[in-house]
Amino acid sequence: MSCWKRVEKLVSKTMKSKNADIILERSDIQGILLTSYSKLPYAAYVLVRFNATKSAKEWLSEVAKRCTPADVDSDVEALNIALTYSGLLALELDQSIADSFSHPFIEGMITERRSRILGDTYENNPKFWTWGTAQNPVHALIMQFANTQSLLQEKLEEGNRLSKKYEISNAATIIATKTESDYRKEHFGFVDGIGQPVIKGSDLRTNQLKRTGHATEIETGDFILGYDDQYGSYAHGPIVPKEHDPRVVLPKLSLKAATIVDNTKFHDLGRNGSYLVFRQLAQDVAKFWQYMDDAQKLSPNRIPSPEWLASRFVGRCPNGQSLMLNDMTNAKEETDTRNDFGYRQDERGTKCPFGAHVRRANPRDSLGPNAEQSLLSANRHRILRRGRSYGEPIANNRVDDKKPRGLNFICINADIERQFEFVQQTWIGNPVLNGLFDEVDPLTGSQNAEGGTFSIPTEDVRIRVKGIPQFVTVKGGAYFFLPGIRALKFLAGM
Repeated sequence: MSCWKRVEKLVSKTMKSKNADIILERSDIQGILLTSYSKLPYAAYVLVRFNATKSAKEWLSEVAKRCTPADVDSDVEALNIALTYSGLLALELDQSIADSFSHPFIEGMITERRSRILGDTYENNPKFWTWGTAQNPVHALIMQFANTQSLLQEKLEEGNRLSKKYEISNAATIIATKTESDYRKEHFGFVDGIGQPVIKGSDLRTNQLKRTGHATEIETGDFILGYDDQYGSYAHGPIVPKEHDPRVVLPKLSLKAATIVDNTKFHDLGRNGSYLVFRQLAQDVAKFWQYMDDAQKLSPNRIPSPEWLASRFVGRCPNGQSLMLNDMTNAKEETDTRNDFGYRQDERGTKCPFGAHVRRANPRDSLGPNAEQSLLSANRHRILRRGRSYGEPIANNRVDDKKPRGLNFICINADIERQFEFVQQTWIGNPVLNGLFDEVDPLTGSQNAEGGTFSIPTEDVRIRVKGIPQFVTVKGGAYFFLPGIRALKFLAGM
C-alpha cells in the first residue's frame, strides 16, 4: 500500500461519520447536488430578475413543478433552480426567516469586504461585471440541461414565454458548450473536472474510483444542509417559525439543531438544500498561449516548450495527467484522469510547483505538520464543482478571434465561508502560500498592473517568469441558495 493510500485510509477512519448508514432524501434534493448531468451535454444558465412579488411567486410555482429531483435519472432533460438573498426578499420572505441564512449569502458577493476576500480587484472588480451588480441584479438562476441542442432551445423558448407571462426580466443567459469530440477540455486545452470529492451517502464512490482510480469521500453535511459535516457538527441552514408554515410543507427541525434553537418551534427551510456559488469567468486563450510562447523564447534552455510551461501553471498536462505522475506533457496523448496521488512526497515542488493552479486549489497532504493532519484540514474546505464552459472553442489558440468564451464556475458547498471563500482567499489568492512571495494563482488570481510572477523549483536554480497578465477575468457572479424541493414549494407559496 502506497504512503498516499495509507494516509487516505487513516483520515477516512478518523473522520468516520457517527451515522454510518446515511440515507439521502433524494426526492427532496435537487438533482445537481448529486449529478453533473453528464448525459445531458447541452445546457443554459438563465439569470432572471423579479419585478412584482405576486407574479414572481406564480412564476416560481410554475418553474418549481419542472424542477428535477435527485431520484430522477433523466437522459432527456433536467432543470434546477437557485435564488439569491435579494431574490428571497423580492418574494417577500419574512425578515426573521431571511436573517437565518448564512452571513456571506446575506451579504452577497459584491460588497467591498467580500471583494477583498475573493480577490475581486483590478480587472476582476465588480464595477466591470455585466451581471450580479447593483445595475443588473439577479434574483434567480435557472439551470436547464438537455440531450440535444434543439431540445435545449425548445426549453429556453418555453422559459421565455413563462417569464413574459409573469413579467420576469432576463439579466443574462449563458449557453454552455460541450463539444462532441473533446468535451472534457476547458478552453485553454486542459482536461478538467478530475479531482471531484464524493458526497457520503451518494453511492458515487464506485464510479469515481473507476474514472480516476481515487475517491475522497466527504461528509454529507459539507454539501447538503441538515446532515453531519467534516467536523461532526450538524450543518444547519435557514429556519422558519412553525406559525409561518401552517400546512407543514417543510420538514420539522431535527433534534440535532436543538443546540442552536428550540427545535419544537421551527421548521427546516434549509434541509436537503445547499449554497451555490456562480462566477462567470472569461478566458483569453490567445493571450495565454502567446504568453507561453514569449516566455519560452526568452529562456529556451530552461523552458523546453510552451506546453511544458503551461502545464506547470495548471499542475496537470493537457491530457489531464498530473505532474506528480509524470512531468512530461507529451507522455501520452490519450486522456489520463488518474487522481491517486499526494503532494507531500514533492516537498520542494520540483514535480508540481507550489503555485500551480490545481495544487493551490487542493493542497491535499502537503500543508501542515504531517500528511494526516494536512489531509484532514484540506478535506474540510472541499467544494463540489458543477460548472461548464461557454462559447465556441477557439480555432487557433494563438490568434484572438474576439469571441466570448470561458467557464461558468459553479460550486456547491454548505458553508460558503469555510469552503469556497477559504479556498479563494487562503489558497488561490494568497501571495505567500507555502513559502512563495508575492505570487497568486497564475490562472485565476488577480494580477496587478505590472503583471504577476510564477516560480518553478528545479534541482538547481528555480525558474521565475514575470509579467503574467490576466488570463481569466470575472464577468459576473452571485451567491445562491439551492433549496430542497419542499423548500421551493414553500417559497413559491404552493
